[in-house]
Amino acid sequence: MNVIKLELPGLGIMAGTLSGLCQAAPPLGCFPNCEDELLIGVNLSGPSTAQQRRQELQLRDGDAIFATRAFGGFTIIRPTPVRFLGIRVRRETMAPFVGKLDDFRMRVVPHDNDALNLLVTYAGSIDYDRTLRVPRLRQLVAAHFYDLIAATLDVTHRGGTFREGQGVRAARLQAIIADITAHLFDQDLSAVAVSRRQRVTPRYVHKLLEGAGLTFSAFVNHRRLSQARDMLTDRRLAHCSISSVGFAESGITRLRRADCLIAEGVAA
Repeated sequence: MNVIKLELPGLGIMAGTLSGLCQAAPPLGCFPNCEDELLIGVNLSGPSTAQQRRQELQLRDGDAIFATRAFGGFTIIRPTPVRFLGIRVRRETMAPFVGKLDDFRMRVVPHDNDALNLLVTYAGSIDYDRTLRVPRLRQLVAAHFYDLIAATLDVTHRGGTFREGQGVRAARLQAIIADITAHLFDQDLSAVAVSRRQRVTPRYVHKLLEGAGLTFSAFVNHRRLSQARDMLTDRRLAHCSISSVGFAESGITRLRRADCLIAEGVAA
C-alpha cells in the first residue's frame, strides 16, 4: 500500500495504490468525528466493488464512485492492485453548488464522463508541494475542485448541462496543455487537432490559452525548443546528432527510439 494524503480548505485528497483490502465508510453518527461528506473514489486503474445496503456496484479502469452516508455506511473492496484518487468534501460545502443532495444514492460515474476526466486531469496537474505552502493558492485550488465536482454531479445526478466554472476552465487548460505536450512532434499538430481530441472548438482552445497569456503557436514553439534543449543536454543521448534533434524539434519527423532514445519516458 502506497498512499499520500493532502488537505485543502474544505476537502481532503488521497492518492496512491491499494490492494487486497476493504475500505469502510461508517454511517453518520457512528463516531463523534464522522462527518457528513460527499466521497469520491476514482479507479485510475484496476477493478473494485462498492457496496451500500443491498446495492452493489462494479468499478473498472477510469470509473468513479460518488457516495454519501445519507443511506448508511458503505464499503469498497479492492481485491487486486488499484491506482486510485480519493476526494472527500463536506456536503454543506457543496450545497451552494449542487443543493443539499438529500436524495443522493451511491452511483458509478463511467470513465468516459467528460467532467470526471477533467477532475482527474486537474487533480494530477497540481503542484501540491507549492500549493500547500501558499494560503491563497490553497483557496483557489479548493474552489476549482468544488467547480469540477459540481460539474460532474450536474451531468450524472441531474442529467444537466456541463457547468463552465473557473475550475472547469482551469482543468480544460491543463488537459489542452497535456494534449499538446503528448503530441508535440506530430506533423499535424494544430488547434483543430487538439480541439477534436478534447471535444471542444478550436476557438475555445485559443481562448483558454489566451486567458493564460499564451498563443497556440508560441506555446508549441516554446515547448519544442525546451524539449530540444533538454535532449541536447541529456548525456544519455550524447551519440545523437544535432541535426536529428533539430528535425524532431521542428516537427518534421520523430526520433526513433532505436536510433537515439535510450531512456524510457523521453518523448519520441
